[in-house]
Amino acid sequence: SWLQYYQKDYVPLENKKLSSQDNNKSKAEIRRFKNFKIHQEHKINSPISVAFSKKNIHSILLTGERDLIFFNSLSGNIVTNYSHTQDTTAGHIREDGKLIFAGNNKGQIQAFEPVKKIVLNQFKNSFNLNINSIDSINSNFTACSNDGFLKVFELERKEPKISFSKITKDYLLCNKFIDQNTVITGGMDKKWKILDLRTGNLEFDVLTPNKQAVNEFAYHKNSSSIFVGSDSLISQYDIRALDKDPRFVSYVSPSSSSVRRIVLASNKLFSITSAGEKYIYVNSINNLQEGYSINTKTEILDFDIEDSINKYSVLDVYGNLKVFQNSMSQKNSESNKDVDINELDSYNPENFAEKAISKNYSYFNRGQYSKDLDSKVEELNETTNIKSQVAKKKKLKTHDKLLRKFQYKEALAEVLLTKNPSIIISLLEFLIENGSFYSTLLKMDDSQLSNLLIFINSRILSEKYQSLLIKIFSEIVNYYFGFLEASSQSNKLINEIVEKLKKDIEVKAKDDYTE
Repeated sequence: SWLQYYQKDYVPLENKKLSSQDNNKSKAEIRRFKNFKIHQEHKINSPISVAFSKKNIHSILLTGERDLIFFNSLSGNIVTNYSHTQDTTAGHIREDGKLIFAGNNKGQIQAFEPVKKIVLNQFKNSFNLNINSIDSINSNFTACSNDGFLKVFELERKEPKISFSKITKDYLLCNKFIDQNTVITGGMDKKWKILDLRTGNLEFDVLTPNKQAVNEFAYHKNSSSIFVGSDSLISQYDIRALDKDPRFVSYVSPSSSSVRRIVLASNKLFSITSAGEKYIYVNSINNLQEGYSINTKTEILDFDIEDSINKYSVLDVYGNLKVFQNSMSQKNSESNKDVDINELDSYNPENFAEKAISKNYSYFNRGQYSKDLDSKVEELNETTNIKSQVAKKKKLKTHDKLLRKFQYKEALAEVLLTKNPSIIISLLEFLIENGSFYSTLLKMDDSQLSNLLIFINSRILSEKYQSLLIKIFSEIVNYYFGFLEASSQSNKLINEIVEKLKKDIEVKAKDDYTE
């Protein structure tokens, strides 16, 4: 455990030598992504990167030297395509998918609202050289460049909020927010650093084990671990106690090439190395020495995968982007175990209401299909002379058969056709409780989503169900609104529900005023 780890004698990182025996070259077997099929394909000139929005996985940003392509991974439609006169060197999409950023070779940065298709702000002459990396959290974002500067911006202001000008004399290659007040950064000086944005101080300055440039970061919130990618090495550090030096935990060498990208998903660490290699390397976050590689059979430039590992994208050096989707309607049991619990926190029933409305699905349907054996025998004794005969069980309903096969989307669609609010609500609570509501919602097509919205529209003003349904409706709006066709039935229902809620608020406000 991490407590036992802190009780160990700490060896300064600079004095810890890497032996050839310790260095894992990731010689594990070569595997492939199973049950994945090409979902979409796009093409861009002079490619740079691709990234999913972490909280809205339907939003994907494809960055090229002259173009920013923002598209919907559900429909495959391009929502926005920005063309630039300056050469873009870095692109970034905020976690919620509502903002994208682009930095160019002149040190300028632009922020866009892709759905509204507007330029939100331009930060001109912020740096003197290439923008190498951009990261964001809420209304703040950071950027670093070849001149060794790291600057923190607020969206409303064109001038930097904080400027770190003496971090290094060499290029800064990457930066990442740990939280609202803490940023990590690294570059050609072979060190990674932790910066406190409240005080403007450099808190820690750590030399990489192989004394090579820092190219990439990833942060795992649950374990408070930072994964630092340098030339041919990924190192793990524990920063749980920020009043102490970061603790070196482990390392792995995926290949002999420089680490280019690190992505954390479902307790796994995915990495790619120098442009042109064909392998994605996969390691366990809990033990970096456990790993394998995946042959994509294409020369990879960039890669990203969404948290539940249901969708991933590969951008090759020729500008061809392929988005792969899991063709299975159900995740295998191993994937379910690996899903990060915090990822589904927003769907916890405790966030919807203080107590469950209709107990749970099993409680609601108990005894529905078969009676107790003793009662059956007693009934038969009264009507027949065969005392040992037992009546046949009734057949399961269609939605229960689907649930037993873990086909949650199909089960919800079937239950919605019953128009029985008690069964529908109990099933929704069941899906939320076992962590399947998130994936079920994202797999719905327009007709299935329309049926769910029709039910919400009919019951949204009911005091008994309102707390739960408003929360579910807000999630639907977050994930689908802006990506649905204006003429679609689902889009019309969303607008109708919004208007209904507005009127309900006005009525309640008048009642309160009268009282």
